Amino acid sequence: MKKHISLLLALAGVFTGLATAQERPAGGGGEGRGAEARARALKEYDKDGDGKLSDDERKAMREAGEKRMLERFDADKDGKLSDAEREKMRAEFGRRGEGGQRRGPGPVDPETLKKYDKDGDGKLNQEEGRALREARQKEDLEKFDADKDGKLSDTEREAARDARRKEREARQAEAAKKPAEPAAPAAPATPPAPAQPE
Repeated sequence: MKKHISLLLALAGVFTGLATAQERPAGGGGEGRGAEARARALKEYDKDGDGKLSDDERKAMREAGEKRMLERFDADKDGKLSDAEREKMRAEFGRRGEGGQRRGPGPVDPETLKKYDKDGDGKLNQEEGRALREARQKEDLEKFDADKDGKLSDTEREAARDARRKEREARQAEAAKKPAEPAAPAAPATPPAPAQPE
């Protein structure tokens, strides 16, 4: 059971980026591989052609991803990933940081980092990243669950995502307005010692 849960969690991390395709038009919103992945996800899983992934479409995408991961990494074909098979998958996807620890979320603003970086190492580890994600999910439910059903619909999720993007852009604009810290003044030059008479 633990191995199935671990597999599902690993796959959830792999496919989280693809799931964000739900509210973005194909070919738009983002650059590079992320935008390409979103466009591919929409092309393959957006069965109703509305330009976003519904809950059922996201479920179908996750299930297909789980099947592909098992086909690719389940060497003994027992329907689950052993520890060695999971390690091979993690290594291939580069999801591990130093010391084999799973990397936390991407860059966060200094205020958020200060709040969640409990070990003070200047980055979020897996546990700290989980705490941040859980706090954001709780906040999103409180702010954006308009129908109070305990989950975010596609529309509510889009509103939450838009609000986070606007907050991030506002922080970045504010940071750009702040003048750069002046360089520390140079130490005064010491005059040469007077020559000693011989």
